[in-house]
Amino acid sequence: MNTPLRALIIEDSEDDCQLLKSHLTRGGYEVTSERVETAEAMSAALERGGWDIIISDHRMPQFSSLAALKLYKERDCDLPFIVVSGSIGEELAVTAMKAGAHDYIMKDNLTRLVPAVARELREVETRRQGRRAELALDYCHHRTELILEAAGEGICGLDVNGVITFINPRGAKLIGWKPEELIGKSLHDIVHHGWDDQTPVPRQDCSLCATPSDGLAHGMDGEIFWRKDGSAFPIEYVCTPLRDGDETMGVVLTFQDITERKGVEAALLGTNRGLQRTVMKLRQRQQQIAQPDESSLHEETQAGYEHVSAVANPTSLLIR
Repeated sequence: MNTPLRALIIEDSEDDCQLLKSHLTRGGYEVTSERVETAEAMSAALERGGWDIIISDHRMPQFSSLAALKLYKERDCDLPFIVVSGSIGEELAVTAMKAGAHDYIMKDNLTRLVPAVARELREVETRRQGRRAELALDYCHHRTELILEAAGEGICGLDVNGVITFINPRGAKLIGWKPEELIGKSLHDIVHHGWDDQTPVPRQDCSLCATPSDGLAHGMDGEIFWRKDGSAFPIEYVCTPLRDGDETMGVVLTFQDITERKGVEAALLGTNRGLQRTVMKLRQRQQQIAQPDESSLHEETQAGYEHVSAVANPTSLLIR
């Protein structure tokens, strides 16, 4: 089955146009074409669109391949443009190629036409696939940026030396920097250089620095990060290695400010301690009720004994 080919042919000779079509048909193409020979006709044909290739004679009474190429470039066409001529010299051919033509073929050697058309059609498809891939990649990058911007936690990429390669806006805001200010800086030196008493954190004690070297995930809860203005805040973070096979290529760090959570935890701890004190007091009161003190018990026992004695010996009451 022949391959459909929609060809815009710029040619003042109908016979030469038919000759081109015959060669293309014998080469395996089912040709649908339109012949034009003026700038106006070419412009109208390009406006309608739907072409796979443009084939142009070099010199015509009202037009030329160089003029056609100028119009072609103005329209930003992404089509193969092949010059086919019986009168073009080497110098003019070079000029046409510099002007944007993809190939030139002499009319007395049309055996080159079909291979040239096939090659240029493959090339243009490769270019289009490349552009589609670039658009898809740009779209993925844009979506990734939107996700990173919308994330409620800081997300930071590090190379194997702990140098920041990217950081989302939320992460940069948490530590008081602009994202572009952080690229290329050591994360340890920026945010994890000291403990809360401002004593230095040695790199060998920093889990941010450990992941690139040992290739393991590390997480911490309750350490502090330092902001650009010198203030500190409690942090929860996880360092996860980026692997290519067995090799660690970098680190992804996710972190969030847990100041509010720490405040809630402190309030709950205070409430729990208050409840514990209340429970202890209630237990002590219950013990006091269940076990009267010894003096009260002795008085009650003595009073009971005297009552029994009085009943047994009524005269004892008179002796008193």
